[in-house]
Formats: sequence, C-alpha cells, structure tokens
Amino acid sequence: MQFAIPHAPRRVRLAQVPGAVARLVRGVLVALGVMAVLG
Repeated sequence: MQFAIPHAPRRVRLAQVPGAVARLVRGVLVALGVMAVLG
C-alpha cells in the first residue's frame, strides 16, 4: 500500500510513510460518518 509516495521505486510499508496511518484512520472515520448520514 502506497500513500504519500507516488511512483515509489520500491514497496513502502505503511509504517514507513509519515502520517499515513493518521490519514487512513481519518479516511475510515469520514467514510463511516458519510454512511451514517446517508443511512
């Protein structure tokens, strides 16, 4: 999974990308919020 590094020359683990985990968590929370509102 590559988040902050486009066209990475090698596979980048999620833990190696600064802020990737925080962005992932925020994205999941936003998605859940949208689904709750629409539902």
